[in-house]
Amino acid sequence: MMDVKPAPSSLDSKLKLETTSEPLWFINYHQHLVGRLIYLTITRPDITYTVSLVNQFMHTPTFFHLSLVK
Repeated sequence: MMDVKPAPSSLDSKLKLETTSEPLWFINYHQHLVGRLIYLTITRPDITYTVSLVNQFMHTPTFFHLSLVK
């Protein structure tokens, strides 16, 4: 994540989240990352919308959702 560039908006509001991607077999890793992001929204309200979208797929994440979290 060292080469990541900041963006004015973390996610496009018209993005369609796909559910047809291959499901993750390591769900705990995804849930752990999203949990940390939820905690981070206390001090970073600008990422609340993005975290809430990713949080909707907490129990059935796919590789597409993991890429959104990263």
